[in-house]
Amino acid sequence: MIPLIPYLHRIGAQIPQGNPLQSLHHMQYRQVRSIPFENLNILWRIPLTMDVATLYTKLITERRGGVCYELNGFFHHVLTQLGYTAQLHAATVHHDTDWYHIDNTHMFNVVTLDGEAYLVDVGFGGQSPSSPVPMNGEEVADIDGAYRVITQEGYAILQKNEGEHWKHLYRFERVPRREEEFEPFMRFIEQSPESHFNKKPFLTMVKDTGRVTISGNSLTQVEQQHKVKTEITAEALAETIVDHFGMPINRSITW
Repeated sequence: MIPLIPYLHRIGAQIPQGNPLQSLHHMQYRQVRSIPFENLNILWRIPLTMDVATLYTKLITERRGGVCYELNGFFHHVLTQLGYTAQLHAATVHHDTDWYHIDNTHMFNVVTLDGEAYLVDVGFGGQSPSSPVPMNGEEVADIDGAYRVITQEGYAILQKNEGEHWKHLYRFERVPRREEEFEPFMRFIEQSPESHFNKKPFLTMVKDTGRVTISGNSLTQVEQQHKVKTEITAEALAETIVDHFGMPINRSITW
């Protein structure tokens, strides 16, 4: 069992009570603003895991972040412990102008409430929706745009509109998955030369006014759709991570 009170303190959330959809929105909103997407364990060659006790230590006790398998995997355990009907799903991410050539590398949750299904994703970094997204096509407003799920060519597709047009984020089949099905993909993003996550530090998180991202030696801050990008030195990286993500760094970061 996950100790829920320390988890809720970590994300600055209240004890869930009353309307289940409102409580789900509250926890999702708080988690994406409190626990960042980050790949430092991969750079430090610490194997990824979805073991819930290990994740609790990393995300709650050590106040770290993680990749989608860790963030959505842990949130899945929180939701099921609270009595939600949550199922893991796999998605293929859209990059630039096309779908990633390896299918189903992303993991997220689908939660069913009163017969309605909602996409719930706390592990898509700065693009994570702050609210459950109905799977019926209804648009959901967010801090820097809106989200919706459409159906196209046999797939459900999560889209985001940041003011000009709807862009694809990822597509998926409405087929529940088991945790063990994601094991090969965790090893892929850790070890493969094709992985985007084993090359340089990558940290990103939703903020109340936009989002913040560290990618290699650059810091990008988006506030009210206004983007500012600055360079950071290797010596200043750990301090920058603490300042923007509140994450303690106790070892060097090289790439």
